[in-house]
Amino acid sequence: MRAKSYLYDNSKYSMMITPSEFIFYLGVGAYFTLMFLSTTMFADILPLSNHTLRNAVRFTCYGFIIVKMMLAEKFTIKRIAVYVAIALPILMCYRATGYLYELDMFMLIVGARGFKANRIVSMYFFMSLLLIAVTLIALAAGVIENRTFTRTDSDVIRNSVGFIYPTDFGARIFYTILAFCLMVGKRYNLAMLAVFCVISALLTIFSDARLDAALIVIVGILFYINAKTRFFRRKWIERILIISVPFFFFLSYFVTMSYKKGPFFTFLDRILSKRLMYGYYNVWYTGIHPFGRYIYQQGHGALNYSAWAGYNFVDCGYLQALLQYGYILMFFVLLMFVLITYTAIRRGQHHLAIIIFMIGLTTCVDHHFLEFWYDPFPLLIFSVIPYAPGYRKMSAEKVEEPSAEAEQVYKEKPAPKGLSHSHDVWGQLNMIQKRY
Repeated sequence: MRAKSYLYDNSKYSMMITPSEFIFYLGVGAYFTLMFLSTTMFADILPLSNHTLRNAVRFTCYGFIIVKMMLAEKFTIKRIAVYVAIALPILMCYRATGYLYELDMFMLIVGARGFKANRIVSMYFFMSLLLIAVTLIALAAGVIENRTFTRTDSDVIRNSVGFIYPTDFGARIFYTILAFCLMVGKRYNLAMLAVFCVISALLTIFSDARLDAALIVIVGILFYINAKTRFFRRKWIERILIISVPFFFFLSYFVTMSYKKGPFFTFLDRILSKRLMYGYYNVWYTGIHPFGRYIYQQGHGALNYSAWAGYNFVDCGYLQALLQYGYILMFFVLLMFVLITYTAIRRGQHHLAIIIFMIGLTTCVDHHFLEFWYDPFPLLIFSVIPYAPGYRKMSAEKVEEPSAEAEQVYKEKPAPKGLSHSHDVWGQLNMIQKRY
């Protein structure tokens, strides 16, 4: 008898929503809507970055998740021990940094336990599609503005299309397409590939989001190959898919920390819009700690960008998570993606393994992989395994002395001292300037 799969639901009752699912969707939907709109120009006219509002929505979401768990969960000693073992380093991280986003992700992952992947991702896909449509309609009606940017190395105009930055819009489209790919699975066809190519072209023309545009085409090609051939069922390909996220993590770290070692890395950094330099500078300045540190960041997507504080942003998602959450939680994250990929392949869900591979690839230059309002796939971990293994400590790498260029960045635009997460770029920079 075939084992029950939580990765995909093919039953004739797959569209029915149980009471626990309905409660979960209510709480998560409110949280998702708030965080989604915070990445659009609605943040300029609505108090979406107000901390009281955010915490009210956050804890309301927690409450709905707890009610769902009480209705649908059977709390065994083993399960409680696993939850506590994972929650403790998260709480330690919160105490060290002030970030609540990792606690949000933990609650969402635990709350999604027992739901099939297509149900979770379908919820994300339709809500994302709806909110993208709302944003575009508001933009067309003149309710919100279209921010434009110009590349420093050319005269290309980049439109944010109602979002706070062109790459945020590109990432939104990319992750929504990944959700669609999981939903269609082996039903993917040539017409869908053609649509993906059109979306990629439009994204390039209007927003010049070249990375996301290229990745959308790659996703389309890989899914077409998976739908029409057995290429991804080869053992060596399956092994590559399983270790892809840890591989991309160590590759990103090695390349970033090799930034000062020669002209090649300097040339590569110019292509990557100085991602290596800012990643290297922040690793040197902040250091890598077991439970992370608060790092001050603002990019050009900040609505209230402060020239006084200066540009500082770690675009590589692996390095940003490593700095903010520490190497213990980073180990959990890498293990989580490995387990999802391994279980997906073992159950014949190679399309999910391809999606995780693409998330691992884009995270080298994009920081949204642990943000549920962009990436819903980490929520699948408790849907595919009965429990999560414990963690082990990883030794921190020896931090080298900074390069002359990275040190000059620090001297010219030092990070403000004495900051906490409640005084970051989301609506609080005016307080920083008054204080200092």
